[in-house]
Amino acid sequence: EKADWSGLLKKDEILYVGISQSGTSISTCEVMKYAQQEGYHTLAITGNLNSEITKYVDTKVHLLVGDELTPPETKGYTTSVISVYLWAVECAHVTGKMSDAEYEKALDDTKKLVDQFQTVVDESEAWYDRNRTTIVNSDRLYFLGYGIDFATAIEAQLKVGEMLRLPALGYEIEEYSHGPTMAISKKQTICIIGSDEAEFEHSVDFSKSFKKYTDRVHFITCKDLGNDPRDCVFSVKTNKYLAPLMFTVPFQFVAAKGAKDIGIDTAINPFDENLAHYKD
Repeated sequence: EKADWSGLLKKDEILYVGISQSGTSISTCEVMKYAQQEGYHTLAITGNLNSEITKYVDTKVHLLVGDELTPPETKGYTTSVISVYLWAVECAHVTGKMSDAEYEKALDDTKKLVDQFQTVVDESEAWYDRNRTTIVNSDRLYFLGYGIDFATAIEAQLKVGEMLRLPALGYEIEEYSHGPTMAISKKQTICIIGSDEAEFEHSVDFSKSFKKYTDRVHFITCKDLGNDPRDCVFSVKTNKYLAPLMFTVPFQFVAAKGAKDIGIDTAINPFDENLAHYKD
C-alpha cells in the first residue's frame, strides 16, 4: 500500500494517525513504524503514553478513557469516537472550513449530548431488557446501516462477537439485500441503524419487509419512528455525526449484559493466541 497513489502530495503533506487504546495493537504499531521509517508525519491517540506505539510517532495524544473493567473495550470506542470528532471540528475551524457560528454550534451539540448521555444509557438498557430473550437465543445477529451508520454496524458486529460469542455480521444494508437475505430465518435477529441519512425512509421500508420473515427486527434511531417495543428510539436528539456515540450503546448492552445473562465470563479470553497485541 501507498499513502498517496496519485503521487500529487509531498510526504510532509501526509499525516499517519494510529488509534490504539492500549498502545499495543500489533497491526497499528507496524503501520506507524513503517510511516516513521518512510519519513511521514505520525501521530498516536492512545490511553497509554508510554506504550509500544509511542515509539514510532512524532506526536502522542492522550485518549482520556481510564481503565476498562473487561478486555473487550466499550468505553474506549466511545471515547475514541468523540475525541476524533472534536479533533475534526477543531481542525475544520482552524483551517477556515467551519465558520465561528458552525464551530460554536458543533461544540454546543456535543455538550448537549454528553449532558444527556445517562438518558441514552438508560434507554439502551431498557431496550435490551425488553428484547433480551429473543436476542440471546438467536442463531445469528445481523447489524445493518447506511453511510456513517455502517461504521456502527461494524462496531456492533465486533463487540457482540467478542462478548456474546454468537455469529454476528455487519453489512451495508443494500449489500445485505443482495443475497444474504436468502438466509433469513425466524431465529435470526436483525438490527437496523438509522440516523439522518438520505436513505432513512428506505431503511424503514427494509425493516417492514424483513418483519415478514422474522419477528426479531429492531430499529435503532433518534428519529421519530413509532412505538414498537422492539425498536430503540432515543428521546435524545442529535446530528448524524454525533449519533454514532448513541447508537453503539444498545449493542454494548447486548454484548456485555447479554453475555452475563447466558453465563459468559468476558474477562476470560477463550482465544489466547498472541496475534493481535504485544504482550506487556
